[in-house]
Amino acid sequence: MSFFTRPVAAAAATEFPTEARPVLIALVDDDEAILRALARLLRGAGLGARTFTSGEQLMERLDALPKFAPDCVILDLCLAGASGLEIHERLARRRRRVPVIFMTGYDESTGRARALGAGAAAVLRKPFRSELLFEALATAMGPSRS
Repeated sequence: MSFFTRPVAAAAATEFPTEARPVLIALVDDDEAILRALARLLRGAGLGARTFTSGEQLMERLDALPKFAPDCVILDLCLAGASGLEIHERLARRRRRVPVIFMTGYDESTGRARALGAGAAAVLRKPFRSELLFEALATAMGPSRS
């Protein structure tokens, strides 16, 4: 299976073959230019991307549409409103856990340590190279995706 697809059961209680559908990445940043650039990069690599300008917006989407299930969340550490760490804590309390990669424009060891201590898969300092992002995604989503 390629990194860019995930299996989806054709029907619940049957033995039908599975079909592949794109991995879905939720992007959360209050800078819309960063959201556009990351979404374009991910889509260009064959990944699905859904953008949110706040953590609250992501949580509202998750609550309103139970079938919305991103495979990974790329989350800005410093957001207006609820911080990235607060959103990460709220995501961790949900039934279906989702891996989180933090990104930040501040190279602050305390924030990085708190994010990694809370279970983040990675913390990327903006601006970051696309290779670092794809490596973090591969790590976050595990070997079954590569």
